[in-house]
Order: sequence, then C-alpha cells, then structure tokens
Amino acid sequence: MALHVALRYPERLAGLAVLSAYLLFPQRLTHECSEANAGLPVFVGHGSQDPMVPAFLGRDIADRLGALSYQVSWHEYPVPHSVSQQEIEDVGAWLRNCLAA
Repeated sequence: MALHVALRYPERLAGLAVLSAYLLFPQRLTHECSEANAGLPVFVGHGSQDPMVPAFLGRDIADRLGALSYQVSWHEYPVPHSVSQQEIEDVGAWLRNCLAA
C-alpha cells in the first residue's frame, strides 16, 4: 500500500521504505507517478527465502524504479517473509540519511 500511494502522492516525501512487497499495476506506473516525488529515495528490503512474496518481485520494484530515476537502495536478507535485525538497522540508517537531507 505504501509503495502504491507514495509513488502517486502529489506532495514531496522524504523517502519511501518498501519491505517484502511487490508493485501493483506496474504497467500504470509511468503514467501515474507524481512529479513531486520524482527521484525519491526508496529503500527496498526483501527476504531471499520469502515464500509469500518471492524475492524476484522485490528486485522488480528496485529495477523498475531505478529505471525511472528513483534513488533506489536494494537490500536482500537471508530470511523468509519477516524482518531481521540487520534490516531494521539498515532501514534506520537509511531513514536518518533521508531525514538529514
């Protein structure tokens, strides 16, 4: 939900964190993305062993957004559909960087 809404949000955001997700309606993205959030920093974290949302769907988010000039930070963790301590630390560091800018 956050991924879908943030890319279309009409006001500038500091960043977007996406964890174990997939892109809804990828064919619509280029027509629906908000100009206000062009180049938005995006953290994409995904478990390499996720049985619910396969990691290739997370990589697809990173690839598609990177191709559209978003500032994508891709992270893959050796976990299933969950978060790891390393992911929490990585998101925290990324957030501090986004909010400092």
